[in-house]
Amino acid sequence: MAERSESLSISYDGKAHEHHEIEISELAKSLEGFGSLVEVSNKLINGIDASIEVKVTGFKPGSFEYLVEVVQAASQYKDILPYIGLAGAATAGSLLEVLKKLKGRKIDFVEDVKNSDSVVLHVEGEKVECSREVDALLASKDVRKAVQDLIYDPTRSEGTELFKIKDKSGKVILQESKSDAKNYKAPTALYAERKQSEESEAQIKFLTAHADKSNQWRIEYLGQTYNVKIKDELFLELIQSQESPNLFGQKYTVKLEKIVKEARGREPKTSYVIKKVYHRSVK
Repeated sequence: MAERSESLSISYDGKAHEHHEIEISELAKSLEGFGSLVEVSNKLINGIDASIEVKVTGFKPGSFEYLVEVVQAASQYKDILPYIGLAGAATAGSLLEVLKKLKGRKIDFVEDVKNSDSVVLHVEGEKVECSREVDALLASKDVRKAVQDLIYDPTRSEGTELFKIKDKSGKVILQESKSDAKNYKAPTALYAERKQSEESEAQIKFLTAHADKSNQWRIEYLGQTYNVKIKDELFLELIQSQESPNLFGQKYTVKLEKIVKEARGREPKTSYVIKKVYHRSVK
């Protein structure tokens, strides 16, 4: 099977590396980050059956620089390096260039572009376009952690001032200073949370109640059991007084708010709030 091969050099510059030295933990994290970035990206773009190999082929004197070779099947699989931004100059829509534009911010939402293989990322009123393949890489926590391990974490060390990747001809593909490397730190949440809510009148049964708190009440609604929060202050005062209504075994009409919180990469979270209890029971 025909193969494609690309050689790259990765270096860290600064006083800490004047004698071609690096802390072994930093080297291990860098190597692991690069290897994971390539391997996970390949699986996301080409599938789990697509093989790829990352080799460390040597070290160069001066600062601290190691050489790698990425070998992958050339026929039926896509070349993943351009998607990452490691082939020639990092293009505007590559993973690394998009991360540079995002500057560590969470993505608000992703908009599909009709009749196109592209998507538009919406971030704090800005729009960033990229391919669907790059969008898949951005959505992967493993990919984002690998980028952080490769670029951000090693540059936090004292005496490391510059990160650089060059191609086999010596052309610089990516260069980041210590201050700019923070753009590649993965946020705790990759996508901003979106909240939707709707109110309606509903018939419910109270299953458990608490005189001392407004949350973790249990109700039966449409044949299902839910935990709810009570926001009807008058009703809560009645519960705490001698005028407390007989809650159990009867249906009540309430103003019920359904809240759905969504973020890409996780299941939606649904919660309920009772905003008003109409104290008269419904037969």
